[in-house]
Amino acid sequence: MSTPESGGAGDGRELGRFVVRTAPERIAAFRASIAAIFPAAAPESAAAPVEAAVPPTFPIVWLAEPEVRGALLAALGIDPFAGGAALIHLEQRIAYFAPLEPGRAFEAAVRLSRPAPERATVSVEVRDAEGSIAVRLASEFLLRGAEP
Repeated sequence: MSTPESGGAGDGRELGRFVVRTAPERIAAFRASIAAIFPAAAPESAAAPVEAAVPPTFPIVWLAEPEVRGALLAALGIDPFAGGAALIHLEQRIAYFAPLEPGRAFEAAVRLSRPAPERATVSVEVRDAEGSIAVRLASEFLLRGAEP
């Protein structure tokens, strides 16, 4: 299995390239959701000013962007409105090559690989406006009720 550090974004088939952003209001909402779930673990993160650094796990929210999520669900054959199909998040790995700053746009190249019929790995390589790699992330999922 590839890792974000080993260039995992090159494995599998490309689902597309998407513009993703570190929008200050989205960062604030992410911080608040973490603080609501783990109040003891992130009190200073939730109260941090919008200008503060992007939380280290923030890039995972880009998988939920409508265009990215739509491409992912279509490639996996999952209808989110049909009963019986489920996409279960197992793990994520994030490797930073440069800090993410609030208020910037990036290009995310999203790839999907299927190491087993019931599993999927989504790899994302995020580049800044200059074309340099900022982040690589990989998320593994267990599929239930979807066609392989």
